[in-house]
Amino acid sequence: MNMFNRIIFHTYKFRFNFTILFLQQLFCLVTFLILSKTSQTYRNKAGEISYSDYKKLRKNYTTFAIVFILNNLIGFIGSQLIVNTPMFLTMRKFVLVMIYLNDIMIGKKKLSCFTSICVLFITFGTFIAGIEDFSADYIGYIIVIIYNALTVIYNKMTETFKRDTGVPNLKLLVYNSYLSCPISFILIFVTGEYKKLIIYFSSASFVYC
Repeated sequence: MNMFNRIIFHTYKFRFNFTILFLQQLFCLVTFLILSKTSQTYRNKAGEISYSDYKKLRKNYTTFAIVFILNNLIGFIGSQLIVNTPMFLTMRKFVLVMIYLNDIMIGKKKLSCFTSICVLFITFGTFIAGIEDFSADYIGYIIVIIYNALTVIYNKMTETFKRDTGVPNLKLLVYNSYLSCPISFILIFVTGEYKKLIIYFSSASFVYC
């Protein structure tokens, strides 16, 4: 997905964050709707998807959707501003380390020596593999760190939420799509992004002709 976004943002200069988010979540939503009609396995895994079910935990679902949207937007901005793709992808791999440190320092979890050794080797390998890709792009580092931090927050929120409520991850993804679609669609107009879209497609049509 990161590579797909970078192609859109850099090759086609399509830098309309809310539009991309809306289209991606709309695609997910349509896929979920089709599966809900055709797949019994999907229905078993997702459980009940309805407004009455949503109301039971609406604050949780809405909070997840907001963090989910922010996480995606930061990722989009990072893909647009960071020209050094290898550095961006290398820094994204450090999410594992941040989750590990969060579990030890904040979550107070007791992790096995085997887990610690594995994380150490993965981190060391990632650093060695990408050492030649690092550059003096300090803004890029800050953006990726924020992106990683939001990813960690979302993952830990999901872990706690699923443990306390028993809600499957698939249901959470479905509600994210249901909530993200209207929110991103509204933001397209609130932020005036639709005006830039009209100019973009008008220019593209002119060049094509």
